[in-house]
Amino acid sequence: MKITKITSDKLGSNTYIVETDEGIIVIDPSVSIELITDVAKKAKKKIQYALITHGHFDHCCTAAALQKQGVKILMSAEDYSMFEKGYDLSRFFGGNFQKFVPDMFISEGKYNLIGLEVEVIETPGHTKGGLCFVIGNELFSGDTIFEMAVGRSDLPTGNSDQLGNSIKKLFDLRKNYRILPGHGENTTIDKERKGNPYVSEL
Repeated sequence: MKITKITSDKLGSNTYIVETDEGIIVIDPSVSIELITDVAKKAKKKIQYALITHGHFDHCCTAAALQKQGVKILMSAEDYSMFEKGYDLSRFFGGNFQKFVPDMFISEGKYNLIGLEVEVIETPGHTKGGLCFVIGNELFSGDTIFEMAVGRSDLPTGNSDQLGNSIKKLFDLRKNYRILPGHGENTTIDKERKGNPYVSEL
């Protein structure tokens, strides 16, 4: 498994491209379609799925373009409902959000995608339907937790109590996963459990 990280210059959000022998999964497509497909072309692999951690514009603004190319979009039903209410935050980023209908709604559990076991962990708090994804030794955390920081809970559908419970849920995982967050640099479960200054405030 190979992981390529691309950070959006405009939005500051991280897009992850996960490659196996069987194809590619994109997590939180927020950079240009050209940047994403360029990685796929160089790898000579087909992009088969895009997984969305939550329904904010800066984490799924390229999903519609990928879907038009045959990529299947997976996200939670709870966060898809945010689009209808205008809670996707596109107006704050000044972006033109091309909305989409996911090909599949996913919830907590394990899924087999391109030969990988993808564990979906429900982590509400930043948004009502926020998800984290565990693939191998990696935890893709979206905006639930960052390096020495946590996600905001004061946006529509956010809830600080739920966010605290979700982070505790991640800390209870029995493995020291490497955290690949929606913004910023990578970290680990152990590092955040021991030193994240915001966790005690939740």
